[in-house]
Amino acid sequence: MLKHIETQVNSHREDILQMVDDRRTFFQEFIQKSLYYLSSVHSQNHDTFPVTVKLLRVLFNNINEVLGSVDTGVNDFMQALAKNMCHPMTKYVGNLAAEIKHGPCVQLMNVVNEMERSNSDTRRELQDARERIRLAEETKINALSKLKKAEDQVQRMTTSAKFLLPASQKKQAEHSITGKRIGTEGSREHEEKLLWELLSKRRKQQEPESPMGPKELIRQSDTKQKTLVYNRRRTRSQALLSSQTARPDALIPLGLSPSARTVTWR
Repeated sequence: MLKHIETQVNSHREDILQMVDDRRTFFQEFIQKSLYYLSSVHSQNHDTFPVTVKLLRVLFNNINEVLGSVDTGVNDFMQALAKNMCHPMTKYVGNLAAEIKHGPCVQLMNVVNEMERSNSDTRRELQDARERIRLAEETKINALSKLKKAEDQVQRMTTSAKFLLPASQKKQAEHSITGKRIGTEGSREHEEKLLWELLSKRRKQQEPESPMGPKELIRQSDTKQKTLVYNRRRTRSQALLSSQTARPDALIPLGLSPSARTVTWR
């Protein structure tokens, strides 16, 4: 568009210059003719004043016409310049302003602003991530320190346990042996007690009745042989042996003897 305007301006300029040159040539020829005419008339007649006035009037009219044509050409040139350059430029500027206000420029500015906000958010997130990493490293260091302290404490406790374990094991073994011994003796005493009660019941069942009656039997009990009782505790094997050696034929049948016979248990 600007190139087209420049071409039109140059064309009007050339037209104006050509018109001015044509008028200059015409004035030159007219003046030469006028001078020739004045010189010829002045030699024949000295009354040249009216002719000179007419000549100047014609010259003035021609010059006025030339200047008027130049003025008209300049006005036409300015109107053409305004029509072909100023109005399109004004329209172009208006369209450019509207495009800047509502066109791709606004979208581009919005994109740039969004990029700036995203960049700011990214920097903030990066700063937060660095802070979290720093806190995680501090937590890790604290955890490692606590773990190291715990390992040292466990190692000290293990070392102490190595010295305390033999004594505790020895005491525990002694307690275990004592408990087993007490349990064995208790079970043995219980078995001997049950066996003694069983033998006592069996003895009572096997004692014969005297024909003289229970009073006479009790009265003569002092003359009979007393049963030997040992203070020493009888073992289970001795009790079983005694029960096996006691026989029913050791008792005297009823009616054969006036006295009762006491069976000695060993």
